[in-house]
Amino acid sequence: MGFCPLRRIGCVRTGNIAEYLTRAGWTLTVLTVDPSLWRDVEHPQQRGTSFHGDVSVGWVSPAERTCSNLTPKDVDVILASGPPFSAFSLAQRLARRLHCPYVLDYRDLWSRHLHNHVPTAVTREASVIAGSAAVTTVSPSWARVMDRQFGMGAKVHVVSNGYDPEDLASRPGRSDGCSTTMAVMGPMFAKRWSGSGSRTRSSRTSLSRRATALEAVKGAGVAVVITSVADNATLEDNGMVTGKIFEAIGLGTPVLVIAPDGSDANVVAETTGLGRRYPANDVDGIASFLSDLTNGKSLGPKDTAAYAWGNLVSTLDGVLRDAVRA
Repeated sequence: MGFCPLRRIGCVRTGNIAEYLTRAGWTLTVLTVDPSLWRDVEHPQQRGTSFHGDVSVGWVSPAERTCSNLTPKDVDVILASGPPFSAFSLAQRLARRLHCPYVLDYRDLWSRHLHNHVPTAVTREASVIAGSAAVTTVSPSWARVMDRQFGMGAKVHVVSNGYDPEDLASRPGRSDGCSTTMAVMGPMFAKRWSGSGSRTRSSRTSLSRRATALEAVKGAGVAVVITSVADNATLEDNGMVTGKIFEAIGLGTPVLVIAPDGSDANVVAETTGLGRRYPANDVDGIASFLSDLTNGKSLGPKDTAAYAWGNLVSTLDGVLRDAVRA
């Protein structure tokens, strides 16, 4: 699965899961691609033939060989995080050989992926879900999507994305020296608009290094995260709650969330007090919010600790322990 030091937002989740499960008393062995095999961990390139929507299948055979010396005494439970979803099939095969349960962690949807439905993966997905002890995903809406598709019931649990307060506490902020700076977060870059009165300037900042991204967000007057601009949102749209929201919250930066009505991101904004959500077509509301921030209005934090990994991991810890006891 994706794991640090690979520079992808999903690796932040898996890294925090490993860190905080260790603190909860687990002894972990991480199975992932050797960083030396990536051309550049800052700009990872995936190449290969897609199989059921997964272009990472080339790592599976070497990973299986790496695990060939494991015995049932070595492993109590297997946790697989996807994408890549080839990790789920690998977890299923390893669990059969080692006579142990496995748990699937969905960072994205698989066959009903928000931007790339993969109907050819349905049978494979149904098989790995049926054999699993439990499934976790990042939002209530995505849990409902999977329950409707596969009839999962109590097997599916929500373990939100979040932030590590210890990681963010010492991060410096970078300011452009203007009264208002906006950091618009995207998968590969942030575009910063800085303005004072009628003057505005923008700069594109590479986020190849996560430290650079966090500096930009901490120094900004507001962080902007767009989950969907859809007018008629589906459950898949509503369940998109990107990890970028939580890092801004952990840094104490107000967040403007562009998301549909009914989005799970609204719960995050309301719970933490540091975000405001608007649909993409509410231009007046967005402008009013930004104007208030420019004029010095601040957002009072509420329960930001709800999304700190020290608290989030308790649900996953319970899921894994129940799997072992079953």
